[in-house]
Amino acid sequence: MKKTLYAIVSIALLGISSLTCHKKSNSAIQLGSFAVLPVDLTYITGLVPLGNLNPPGHTFPTDHMYFYFSNQVTSFDLKSPGNLHVIQLVSQRMNPNQLDEKKDYTIILGSGSTRIRFAHVTQLQGKLLDAASNFSASVCETTTIGGKQYEKCTLNVDVDVSAGELIGTIYTNVPGQFGFDLGIYVDNIPVCPLDYFDSASRLQLISKLGSPDGLVKRTAEPLCGEVNQDILGTLQGNWIQNGYDFYKESNNISFAKDAVEPNRLFLSIGDAGVLVPSGLYEVINIQSSGVIDRAFKDVKPDGKIYTYTVKVFESGVWKNRSILLRLEDNTHLSLEARDVDANAVPYTFTAAKKSYHR
Repeated sequence: MKKTLYAIVSIALLGISSLTCHKKSNSAIQLGSFAVLPVDLTYITGLVPLGNLNPPGHTFPTDHMYFYFSNQVTSFDLKSPGNLHVIQLVSQRMNPNQLDEKKDYTIILGSGSTRIRFAHVTQLQGKLLDAASNFSASVCETTTIGGKQYEKCTLNVDVDVSAGELIGTIYTNVPGQFGFDLGIYVDNIPVCPLDYFDSASRLQLISKLGSPDGLVKRTAEPLCGEVNQDILGTLQGNWIQNGYDFYKESNNISFAKDAVEPNRLFLSIGDAGVLVPSGLYEVINIQSSGVIDRAFKDVKPDGKIYTYTVKVFESGVWKNRSILLRLEDNTHLSLEARDVDANAVPYTFTAAKKSYHR
């Protein structure tokens, strides 16, 4: 479940706030209106719910689902799930003009307040390929995340597509790519994509819901997963390092539930400048009392310093480190990593302490 899609971090930068003014914005897309599956599910091993964690690019729970594919074929079609309007195309390149350059596309469709986003499409097809025109009229920007450079070129388009119409191709033999994304948003807020499919299609999608390999199913409600996990007045949720912002996820940290098995808790650490490398760290033995390895929702601004042991693989061996933290109030967090496990006392902060806020 820890395989990384090569360009997911660039998608986090895509945003949808600019997609609010297009000439064919009519009524919102209706729930249950999609009768066509976007891909043949024969080639899909797992459909990962909303809220997946994949730092540093997705330090916070993701606002989209992941279709993970098998290698039964070298490519398969991506189809429009309904009669829709394409409003934007995005070309993304990781490490552009380098030997390890990787490239894919995002397709954004919309009507009214609803936006649908397919990401990690290997090749545009049909009308969309014509509309892209090699992105000659696009607006491009670059950023660096996790030591990699990303180029994003955005092009506004005006293309109608019919249900079942071919809009792209997904290749299964692209190094580092294991799937593609689907996100749906209403007024820029992520919602459950499954709710937009008719009952027959929805049941087929639910049958794939779970881990990337399909071996572990999501059974807890809400089946679609959870994006916003913040519980005010507790540790649970997303925290922004002082001096950074929410959209620079790689600098921040989240204390969140697993997308497939929400009874599992993880520290999702970006490139936060702490002693612990960016990654996911599970709380193995969740405690119901004390200050060590408590459930995130039980950690409150009570003046206590809480601690979690995390295991770091370094120089060929596993090492124990600990995260010290204290909720200063409902919206401020102090945090520091130490080169010892959680049992090492005293629990005191040093000048290496980092400050976070909500």
